[in-house]
Amino acid sequence: MGYSVYVVELNSETFSPPKKFKKDNPHIWDSKGKTKMKDFKMFYVGQSAHSPSCRFDQHKQCHGEDIKFHCHCGMECTCCKNEHIIDKNCSNIWVREHGLKLRRDLYLKYNPISTSSESIKAEKYLTAQLRKMGHASYCR
Repeated sequence: MGYSVYVVELNSETFSPPKKFKKDNPHIWDSKGKTKMKDFKMFYVGQSAHSPSCRFDQHKQCHGEDIKFHCHCGMECTCCKNEHIIDKNCSNIWVREHGLKLRRDLYLKYNPISTSSESIKAEKYLTAQLRKMGHASYCR
């Protein structure tokens, strides 16, 4: 089983970053949450055993009650049963409500990744790289 990192661009017009997002990006916001920079983008960085497009769709669709998401990447995993139907919440609210699109140009070169631990390292590395580029980014 392979892993991937992915980057979702968040809508800067609708997303009001919470404290933990701002705290992780001190180059953008000061300790009181006031913006220090202009013209930056905001990103959510994740990693998954699912394909990036399948994982993005899970963020958008796997929430609420009676979840019946049909995994379209076809991977076999512990979260899928009965023909790859995901029936639990696996959505990040920031991505669900403010995720505009996957930014393949920012993550494609890092995939595929062999192990879960390597994908977690790549997720953190990519988050740091986006910050160095002057953007606000967050990973769990």
